[in-house]
Amino acid sequence: MRNILFAPLLCIFLLFISIEARSAGIGGYGMFGYGTTALDKNIKPLLFYRKYGNYIAGGGLVIDANCSGPGIFNYRIALGGRVLLIP
Repeated sequence: MRNILFAPLLCIFLLFISIEARSAGIGGYGMFGYGTTALDKNIKPLLFYRKYGNYIAGGGLVIDANCSGPGIFNYRIALGGRVLLIP
């Protein structure tokens, strides 16, 4: 019975003595794109022109330390990767 009362009272006490409120956010992101690349070789006797279509895909996890407002110190880390596919 003592532990049941202790935890909520401790939470209320910590809430009242906190000086300022902070926020944090965690989420995912994704990115997709398409572009072209051209290769023009003008070396005799090899004359050719190739055009490639590139697909770009990526995604990851974002952790933001101050998502509630425009603070002076706002730390954000994005963990993820991208891949370039040339068919």
